[in-house]
Amino acid sequence: MPTLKVDDAHVEYRVEGAGRPLVLVHGVGPGSVIWDQTVADFSDNSTVVLPDLSGGDRVADDGGELTIEKLAAQLAAVIEDSGVAPVALLGFSLGAPVAAADFDEAGNIVLVDATREDGDAVAPAGPGAAWVLFRDTDLGALGPAGPVTASTVTLRVAREEPGPARAQLWRRDPGHSDLLAAFTVPSTGSRYAWAEVTAALTRPEGADRGPVADLCLVLDGAQRVAWFRLAAGGPT
Repeated sequence: MPTLKVDDAHVEYRVEGAGRPLVLVHGVGPGSVIWDQTVADFSDNSTVVLPDLSGGDRVADDGGELTIEKLAAQLAAVIEDSGVAPVALLGFSLGAPVAAADFDEAGNIVLVDATREDGDAVAPAGPGAAWVLFRDTDLGALGPAGPVTASTVTLRVAREEPGPARAQLWRRDPGHSDLLAAFTVPSTGSRYAWAEVTAALTRPEGADRGPVADLCLVLDGAQRVAWFRLAAGGPT
C-alpha cells in the first residue's frame, strides 16, 4: 500500500478496479474501511482510489487541528501520486469539499487568496453577477449505511463589506435549469475572516434526472468563496 508524507502526516491509499478514476473520501472515524462494503459496486467499471486521510484511524500525524486545507493537500498528493487525474470525487460525512477554485468554466470571476498565500478562492471580478460551473457533480452517494442523497449544501465565504450579499446554486441539465439552494452571505468584517453558511438542497420537481449534473454557483455582490460541500441527510 503506497504511503505519502504530506506535511506532518503519513497518508496511505489503495487502488481497486479499473475504469474511470473515482476517489472515495472518508470522514472522521475509521477511515477508508467505511467504503469496504460498497467499493465493489464501483470497481467493476472504475479505478477506485481509497485514501486514508487525517481524521481517520490509520493516519499517523501530529494530532493538530483538522482543517479543510490540510485534507485538501493530502487528497491532492494522493491523486498526483496515483496518476489517475482527472478524477471524480465522492465523499461521506466530512469528506469531499469542492474547492471553488476547481471550476470547469467561469464568468466575471477572479482567483483570490484565502490565506494570504495562494489563489485558492474565487470572487466576482467586477459589478454584476458572477458564476463558476462545476461539471459532472454527484448529488447522491453510496455510503456505508446504504444509498444516501445530498440534502444540504454549505458555502465557506468571506465578505469585507458591510451588509449581506447573495449566492445561489443551480443545477444545469440539457434544456433545464433548477435552483437548488439560495444563500445570504453575511459580512465577516475581513476578506480573510471566513464563515460557513448552510442551505437546504431543493430537489427539482418532475422526472428524476439522475444524481450527476453540472452545478453553477452564482455570486451576486462582493464576496469570496473558498469551497462548497454537499452533505447527506440520511438514507433514502
